[in-house]
Amino acid sequence: MSFWVWSSILFWTVSVALGSGAAGASEGEISAKVEVDRAFATIGDPIHFRITVRHAKQVTILESDPSRVLVDFEIKEVSDFSYEEKGEVAEGKNYVISSYQLGEYVIRPFLVKYRTPGAQVQELKTNPLYITIESVDKSTEPKSDIRGHKRFPDVVA
Repeated sequence: MSFWVWSSILFWTVSVALGSGAAGASEGEISAKVEVDRAFATIGDPIHFRITVRHAKQVTILESDPSRVLVDFEIKEVSDFSYEEKGEVAEGKNYVISSYQLGEYVIRPFLVKYRTPGAQVQELKTNPLYITIESVDKSTEPKSDIRGHKRFPDVVA
């Protein structure tokens, strides 16, 4: 199965298990959803993060940039997408993110700004996501896990 099929299955499983119902936000003619392919990852593993905004053709998305709420992660790759489905436009971004610090992280909600056909600028807030970065060796203390490289002193010739 493809990556997005598995991520959708995981997303809906987690949503139902947590009792959250909807995993995005919506206001009539527009909805925003953020999702990740896994809630638990090993240190350094790539995590696929996706924001999807669905709206009528007349609505214009002004801003939907989650990079400010991804500060705890290293952004490895970003790609845009846009397609039409059932008379609606679905557009957004795919991110590949990673973390080299152990712990539990919250990707905070962020605002999606859009303009309606009546030229009104409105905002829509996304849902929060929770990610846990685990150690490669589950039997050791976090202090003894993989650490960053040490800087060598400059050699003057």
